[in-house]
Amino acid sequence: MPWYELDGELWQIEQIGKQLEITSGGKTSVRTFLTPEQAGAQSQRLVAEREAVGFRPRVRDPRHRDLEHAIAADPEVPASYSVFADWLQSQGDVRGHVMAIAIAAEASGDDKAFPRALKKHVHDLLGPLAAYATSAKGDPDVFGWRFGVIHRAYLHADRQKPIDGVLDQLLSHASGRFLVELSLSSTDRIQEAIDLLVARAPTSLRTLRLWAVTNAKLAALWPAMPQLRRLALNGRGLELGPLSLPALERFELVDSQMRAASGRVLARAPFPVLEQLRIDFGHAYLTGDATIDDVFELLARKDLPALRQLALVHTRYPREVVMELAESPMSRQLEHLDLSYDELTDVNATELARRRANFPRLLSLDVTGNRLSEAGLQSIREVAPTVRSLKQEL
Repeated sequence: MPWYELDGELWQIEQIGKQLEITSGGKTSVRTFLTPEQAGAQSQRLVAEREAVGFRPRVRDPRHRDLEHAIAADPEVPASYSVFADWLQSQGDVRGHVMAIAIAAEASGDDKAFPRALKKHVHDLLGPLAAYATSAKGDPDVFGWRFGVIHRAYLHADRQKPIDGVLDQLLSHASGRFLVELSLSSTDRIQEAIDLLVARAPTSLRTLRLWAVTNAKLAALWPAMPQLRRLALNGRGLELGPLSLPALERFELVDSQMRAASGRVLARAPFPVLEQLRIDFGHAYLTGDATIDDVFELLARKDLPALRQLALVHTRYPREVVMELAESPMSRQLEHLDLSYDELTDVNATELARRRANFPRLLSLDVTGNRLSEAGLQSIREVAPTVRSLKQEL
């Protein structure tokens, strides 16, 4: 609950069931009522009385640059959060207490302690963000918590309106300061949200997902988040711009109207530590103006030493993809290959099986949604120990 302040005098009231805890002059008193409703009504009256004489909520957001930088540098481990939580407690900030509860609860496997603390201190931990915290049926949770702060956020432009305004509040709030995963969905005001993210990208951000977006201009994002590890883009006509993400480990691009410039970016962008790459041209009839030659240029590269998982989906050029892939320098390092919905036939399966020796590390192959008979599937099973082959269209 917030502190109220007037000329340096602090006052706080907090309802716990039928009780009110009132702190004034450094002392706390407890008053008990017959029902929670009576306690709540009295709390409102007391707050109104204080506000009438000039008390106002005290804005508390103590900052410590070095401790915050330590968290942003390694946002997936608890150690730096623990140090920051201790410091916040020394500043009288209840968020430090809640962070300590969350860190201890995760370490012990207690999945109830933090939700209780969040419910009790929702004003301090969410404030105005509480209005957006309820997810629609079937949607992921709007906010996912870890270590007592918002670790991941899912904002849908049709649910949290306007999406750029909600994102602004999230990035401005103390609980959103160490955001690690962000998903933005739908097109309405998505460019405004992207522009805001360019200006305000938290240095702790490691995962970005954009879903169902159209004609978004993304070039300015990449210099703003060089620490990004995981990137998923799903939409139409996306303008990637020069893509330089030296720490990127996983990249997924689904674009049913892929631009020629995007194809060239995929073929030539530096990916020194990329482990997983998925390119999906979508199933729409309008396929954009990217060409399969860009894919072939990508397959010819010798500077992707960490790549182990590759997905080429909806390429519509089965023979050429099989032949180029089999001769690709990366074929010898791949462990997982996805050729879903590529219109593969038994002939393509036979060609791939004949070149099995070119894939010495391959552990799994996905050929879902192709045109393979049982004979073709038998050939495919020679290529990898594990084969996924659902929904063949004969």
